[in-house]
Amino acid sequence: MPQFGEVRVDFITFTTGVSPNEASVTVPVSGLLRNPTFSGDVVINGDLDVQGDITNSGNYNTVTGNITTTSGTISGAIGQFTTGIVGDLTVTGTLSGVDRIYFESGSASDPSITFIDDEDTGIFTVSSNTLSITAAGTEWWRISGNGDTHMFSSGALKIPSGTTAARPATSSTGMIRYNTTLNQFEGYDGDWAILGGGATGSGGDRVFVLNEQNVTTSYTLPSGENATSCGPIYLNSGVTVTIGTGENWSIV
Repeated sequence: MPQFGEVRVDFITFTTGVSPNEASVTVPVSGLLRNPTFSGDVVINGDLDVQGDITNSGNYNTVTGNITTTSGTISGAIGQFTTGIVGDLTVTGTLSGVDRIYFESGSASDPSITFIDDEDTGIFTVSSNTLSITAAGTEWWRISGNGDTHMFSSGALKIPSGTTAARPATSSTGMIRYNTTLNQFEGYDGDWAILGGGATGSGGDRVFVLNEQNVTTSYTLPSGENATSCGPIYLNSGVTVTIGTGENWSIV
């Protein structure tokens, strides 16, 4: 049987620098194996699997493999990668001390912010100052830099619904909801009222059709359509109402 002996070394001395600036550096072997301290570059070609904690006070270079922690905490590190993480960063423990995380733009089928078990669902950007949400590889929601919201579904949008008593305690202009007490869609513009015109009244009775008395902007009746107003009606100076042949405007 082969025999194995022992090599006992307390220190290792190596040469650093280039002639004529060479120098000898001595390090304890115990420090390399038990509590290693690195002052130069550390290159890891495979995966880095850490069962404990990673604490960093400097910067990381590009990580081309994976960083995986199964029980420890990565703190004070993620915001300090100098050129980014090329591979995957998987954290099942705690991620803290992050200043900022940068993501690639991604796409609808491959969003840059996604989930382990559902990689074609998440968030990406189609252009500058634009945020998109994708599900099952299809973009369904887009928010532009000017605040415009685009929905690409041919289905429906579920808006808030509730009783009259459940209206917001503090209402603001532009709010819309479905009133389950009155069984109608309503919007707020100083007061809550039925959406889409039509008749209204106390308790949701559809009795009163309201119209204003002053026409402040010129208007042309659409071709093939009639209009009805409750008078009196006043036209502001310079305002005209155009009624084409075959159209009628009745004022009662």
